[in-house]
Amino acid sequence: MANKQPFELTAQLALQETDVFVVQDAAGADDVKKVTVDNARKSIVGYKLWAIDLAQISSGTPTATAYLNQLSGTPAFARTGTGTFTITLAGAFPSGKVPSLEILLSNSTTTNIYNMTIDRISNDVLVMSSYNNGTLADGVIGNKQYIEVKVFY
Repeated sequence: MANKQPFELTAQLALQETDVFVVQDAAGADDVKKVTVDNARKSIVGYKLWAIDLAQISSGTPTATAYLNQLSGTPAFARTGTGTFTITLAGAFPSGKVPSLEILLSNSTTTNIYNMTIDRISNDVLVMSSYNNGTLADGVIGNKQYIEVKVFY
């Protein structure tokens, strides 16, 4: 990306967290400064996003297909018990920065209410639980559930 002008950047160029923009205030003041992509996102959006499609077959460990991963790496899933899984990535989930989620799953029916919760338990781990009518259960996530986990700055 070195020596590229903004008009030379295309949607095909993936910006990295450490890439730098040169910015100036709207009035055109002389104080020009450099800002990394990561710092620009902090100022504009306020969070990192992990957007995935989640799938699970029977009692197997869920698999995630990422649409967008702004975390520091790829979180790993592990099954810890019936309907219970950990999502682990070192240092990715700081205290007070990851809201708990409760999700009504799209494959719910009038007789089977499927839902999932995701809660932070440490800086490294989220716990995900899946339920069928309020009871921990395997196999309720199904083929494709869209989930967004936000980690606020």
